[in-house]
Amino acid sequence: MNYKKLGFRCGLEIHQQLDGKKLFCRCPALNSANDPDISVRRRLRAVVGETGEIDKAAAYETARAREFLYVSHSEDTCLVEYDEQPPFPINEELLDVALQVALLMHCKIVDEVQVMRKTVVDGSNVSGFQRTALIAYDGWIETSKGNVGIQSICLEEEAAQKLEETKTTVSYKLDRLGIGLLEIATHTDIVDPEHAKEAAGVIGMILRSTEKVKRGLGTIRQDVNISMKAEPDFTTSFLRPLPGAARMYPETDVLPVRITKERIAKIKVPELISEKTMKLGEEFGIHEALAQEILRQKIDMKMWTAKYPKLEATQIAQILIEVPKELKSRLKIDPARLKDKEYHEVLGLLHEGKISKEAVIDILAAHAEGKSVNVDQYKPVQSSDIEDEIEKILKEKPGLTMGAYMGMLMAKYRGKIDGQKLMELLKKRVK
Repeated sequence: MNYKKLGFRCGLEIHQQLDGKKLFCRCPALNSANDPDISVRRRLRAVVGETGEIDKAAAYETARAREFLYVSHSEDTCLVEYDEQPPFPINEELLDVALQVALLMHCKIVDEVQVMRKTVVDGSNVSGFQRTALIAYDGWIETSKGNVGIQSICLEEEAAQKLEETKTTVSYKLDRLGIGLLEIATHTDIVDPEHAKEAAGVIGMILRSTEKVKRGLGTIRQDVNISMKAEPDFTTSFLRPLPGAARMYPETDVLPVRITKERIAKIKVPELISEKTMKLGEEFGIHEALAQEILRQKIDMKMWTAKYPKLEATQIAQILIEVPKELKSRLKIDPARLKDKEYHEVLGLLHEGKISKEAVIDILAAHAEGKSVNVDQYKPVQSSDIEDEIEKILKEKPGLTMGAYMGMLMAKYRGKIDGQKLMELLKKRVK
């Protein structure tokens, strides 16, 4: 499909939660699972913005005349979330993370961070507005289909989590409200759907490289801005009133922050995960996917390879990464029960030649289930013994298929010899 001929235009808007304390108070960003011990009811109304007008989107929400119920736990909310206390100064640690990302995306950084109030009266912000600040603009990221421009990077508050909605009432949980959020908007340089996927992946990789972002479901959101409604006369229209400049006005309770050259010079720009992955692959001879997983799990490959020099780095990495996945998916065993001690045990036995690699998953499975392990039963068998067994089976049960013979041999030698090697020995005897 020729997307250029279709006039395809696409941009992304990424929202990433930041780790640490909240943006304008010092409550922890916990997303508490505790039952709420506070509840408040409110109604919100749109007000005139800096331009002297009421924002259309805000007026639309006000016209719906809904009541909002807010619940929270005192462990991770305070009076700031309920708009009963002025906000604290902006969280400087989160501001530094935003500056890190801006530098990694080759952006121009503003001279002064001015926090703005963005009118939001759908109930997701108790105050009726979201605090947001432009940090940087006019940057770019590199992709295989050319650079994708970064229009803006903003640091803002996360909205409250919606629990339930009816025609007249909406309820929200406030543990999420106020968590630091990076909003990254790209230009419409994306040329096709695959390019959109790649660009989103690059942005996600850059964010994770800071090691200061939250991970897990709901911590990052990607909006793909391509959808539109077609009318019968081939014109287009919006599905709802879009917010405009009238929704923004300065936050009078938070002082602006000067961004000096000295501050920018002190920002430590982290090494990108893509660069770390490449170095790891070159140093240990492992493929990209495995290297990425090593970095994600923060596995110290230098320590493991130094302790077991007779084993290949790839083999060690597969035991530490792939075997736990197989335990969970194939055997339905929770690998979290395993500690480093069990991994050191199997790697040590493998390193000394006391077991074959096929025995690793059986031994780890037994440990995870709390069973005792008899290592002697996994002692590697000699090729000559297997050849004798093959001759015996061929004489006793002639004419069977290769698969049948292989099944009989694996039943006896499972965990004692590599399956591929066993097949090679069998092929030598079966014509």
